Amino acid sequence: MLLSFSGKETVRREKAFDVYTQDSIRMEVELVYNADNLPDHYFSHVRTPVCEDGLCDLLVIDLYWDLLGNFRKYETVSGRPLTKFDHEAFKEEDHEKLQKILTDSRSLLGENQLEDLIDEGTKKVSEEVDAVTGATKKSVENAVVSGAVYSTYVLWHIVHGEIAERIPKHTQSIWNENILEHFLTADNYDYQYHALDQLSPEQYEEYMPEVLRMLDGESIFVALYTLAHLPAQQLKNEKWQIALARCYPDLSYRAQNKLLERLSETKLSGESMEILAGAMDSMNIIQLEAVLGIFLKNKSLLTSESIYKLTALLKQAKSVYADKVYQTLKAMKLKDKKIRKAIKNYENN
Repeated sequence: MLLSFSGKETVRREKAFDVYTQDSIRMEVELVYNADNLPDHYFSHVRTPVCEDGLCDLLVIDLYWDLLGNFRKYETVSGRPLTKFDHEAFKEEDHEKLQKILTDSRSLLGENQLEDLIDEGTKKVSEEVDAVTGATKKSVENAVVSGAVYSTYVLWHIVHGEIAERIPKHTQSIWNENILEHFLTADNYDYQYHALDQLSPEQYEEYMPEVLRMLDGESIFVALYTLAHLPAQQLKNEKWQIALARCYPDLSYRAQNKLLERLSETKLSGESMEILAGAMDSMNIIQLEAVLGIFLKNKSLLTSESIYKLTALLKQAKSVYADKVYQTLKAMKLKDKKIRKAIKNYENN
């Protein structure tokens, strides 16, 4: 049973498109669906010659990409092991290195021609076939599997060539809300970025629960990207203001700062500010200043609870914290007797 990248059984596949190598070898790329009838990944069974100094061998291998054209893995075909120059079969460490190389879209292999990888000043003679080849240049040794320079080069360019360019376009051609939901909830950062880019301002309202869950994910970069791309209308919505404020304590430091920056752009509700006020004890001075700025900007909507929490900070052990709160309360010109008394006591002490 073949499992999809998401761990579910794959149920069907369909032809997506054909590409051709420089030798006019046709490679058919298929789109594979999982048991939920959702597109899961792209697949190609590749059969292409690899020619090494006049000696050609047939490379047979199965290649897999995700729905955005990122290479995911390869699998060897029964009876067709990957071999090196002298027909020596790949060892486990060779497979691990090849997987790492093929996953690297910024490999040196993309910047060099095949002849640039070979040191013509050295020669290696095959013990099994009538062939001679140059040794790999020291500068690119880490970019290829030793003894399999040609295979590594050919595979990398298949993996990151036209197929990788056409996959995102094909995925976009079949894009629908089911795929959008899949991308939003997938454990794949590239999918999440792409899904956020696809959301219209109107769709944010429908998918805000999924968007908010991205803030709690493992990637700080996804959280920052999510916060940066929230439409202004979602920030103005009290329901989502409150939800965002509740997320604050669980965010990374940089995401907390980004959230405060975005919340400062709009008018906040009293309940939203009350939630932020409850988190002030754990804020550093920069974050506290940001929250105080928000409170001052929205002072007419501050609840009594928020103001009393502010007042309590006048007794902070860190005088710089207390002084920032004092300046903010003074600027608010509040008439509440308890607040005015607290301010007076601070001034006297």
